[in-house]
Amino acid sequence: MSFVVNAQKSRILVAINENSTELVKGPIVGRDDIVEKVQRSLLRLSRPNIVLVGPKGIGVKAVLGAVARSIVKGTGIKELDRFKPMYLDVTQAVNEHKFEDTINKFIDGLLEELAQDKDLLLVIDYAEHLMFDLFNFPRGVRIFGDRFYGLVGKSKLVFIGGMSSQYYNQNISFFNQKWGSMLDFIQLPELSPEDTFHALKETMQERERMYDVSISEEVLKSCIYLSHKYVQNSIFPAKAIYLLDESMARLKMKNRSSKGLASDSFSNLKPELVLNEAIVVEAISDLTGLPLGQLSVSDLKLLRDFEGDMVKRIIGQDKAVKAVAQAIRAVRAGFGCNNRPDGIFYFLGPSGVGKTEFALCLSEVLYGRQDRLIRIDMSEFVNPSDVTRLIGASPGYVGYDKGGVLTEWAKKNPMSIILLDEFEKAHPGCWDVFLQLFDAGRLTDGQGTTVDFSNTIIIMTSNIGSELFFDHVKKIPLGFSSDDGDVHGADFDDICLEIQKRLKNIFRPEFLNRIDEAVVFRPLDLAALAKIASLMLKKFPVKFYATDEVIQHLAVSGYEPQYGARHLRRTIQSLIIEPIANLIVEGKLKQGEPVKITLENGAFQFERVAELNPANTRES
Repeated sequence: MSFVVNAQKSRILVAINENSTELVKGPIVGRDDIVEKVQRSLLRLSRPNIVLVGPKGIGVKAVLGAVARSIVKGTGIKELDRFKPMYLDVTQAVNEHKFEDTINKFIDGLLEELAQDKDLLLVIDYAEHLMFDLFNFPRGVRIFGDRFYGLVGKSKLVFIGGMSSQYYNQNISFFNQKWGSMLDFIQLPELSPEDTFHALKETMQERERMYDVSISEEVLKSCIYLSHKYVQNSIFPAKAIYLLDESMARLKMKNRSSKGLASDSFSNLKPELVLNEAIVVEAISDLTGLPLGQLSVSDLKLLRDFEGDMVKRIIGQDKAVKAVAQAIRAVRAGFGCNNRPDGIFYFLGPSGVGKTEFALCLSEVLYGRQDRLIRIDMSEFVNPSDVTRLIGASPGYVGYDKGGVLTEWAKKNPMSIILLDEFEKAHPGCWDVFLQLFDAGRLTDGQGTTVDFSNTIIIMTSNIGSELFFDHVKKIPLGFSSDDGDVHGADFDDICLEIQKRLKNIFRPEFLNRIDEAVVFRPLDLAALAKIASLMLKKFPVKFYATDEVIQHLAVSGYEPQYGARHLRRTIQSLIIEPIANLIVEGKLKQGEPVKITLENGAFQFERVAELNPANTRES
């Protein structure tokens, strides 16, 4: 039995016709120019072979199918219509012939037999498998790649195929040029939202029949808009199609029938279910992990409540909260640049005044979770070569396939906060990376992939000029009046001007011009520390009832201007938490029960209580 007959019986080799299922059927949208380019290449005497390159979901298989079926139907060009397209499934061949000697013999014989037919057109979905032997055989074993290379080089075989962008970037574009004289690589561009809409419309009726669900054009537009805005680790049309199918599946699950009727029972009935935007929002929320209410097209309530929510969490920095809130409101209201990040802020001021805590609270308020934030310590990027740790190494360098910490985060978390701690300590070469990010909202990583940052919020922090505050704070007497322990009026304005001058001495003008707001945080006074102490006590699993005297004593004991609230946390740990832990171990208090804290003769007293909230105590 010939190798071709054997391959056809095993579905390794399949003759393509209009009804073939091996390649994607149906009309394609936005790819007419690619189809024509492949057809022109097949008419050439030299280098007629084409490999389409693109990431998963971009439609490589659909274009291959369109080219093959256009030849089957007839193009009106006899030199093109003479071809007999046949689909070669190399993966199936390896599955059928598992051992190296048998697969080598089979593919070798099959290719030699196929080369006898001058009118044959091979269609190979994963061309890299046949071209470079990617089946994890022992190192140094060349199976059938060399044989295929030789036949194509002698113009005995003509083929069109597809290849993943990842493999092309890692192995072809930089390392392996031997195929360059024999074929052309065509990069498939991502479909535009408009072409994606037309592609979804082409399959809308088929999906309606399959799911027995009515779909409106408005829902299709919502799928495209939401997937474009919130899904960055995939491409059009794949991500819009996936969101539409997921939404329809969710709708069917919500309205499952208890009668168990067959699907064809509804074939002549008008669909009872209508897919709406709420289901699409629920699907994209589950896909991205973002809260439902913050993915709706109108998030006016979030914008209205934003400032109030932040002031409750960030104590003593009302001006900073207002500045950031106003900038984010402007962007969310539609007055920002479409491509730039949602916000670019530089937080300045002493240590421990709430810069990092602000970013964490911002993540929770905007996205519902604190883990929508990544903190990158820029003091670790002090060498010029550290740029590769941010965006990934270039081809040929160690770690090329791992990606960069910054770009990989944005791919997986398109709506998030990126906190760049101690930014000024990074090497100036690292600063330059952010020029394009701040201006265009995108970066190209080491693998050549464009990463979108347009839905992120960038926050840089720095302690530049923090010593200027301490000189003023030392002159202010301690107390709990509104004017004690803080830097006010002209003094604060003068310090802000001096900090701005220092920024200009460190960074170039083109960098500073791309920052939306440089926010200076105030040192914390005693009144602010008292509020923070109360908030800190509420975060423990035990309910504390503390008198005002206790809160004020904690604030005074934890007041160190150069350390801010961090010293207060240590004070609470030593004065409250550790003594209570000792009492629990000694059996004088039970774990988890409420504790009343009072101050007597300068010492804290702890008392077990059932439940109380006297007028002179505050629940913490």
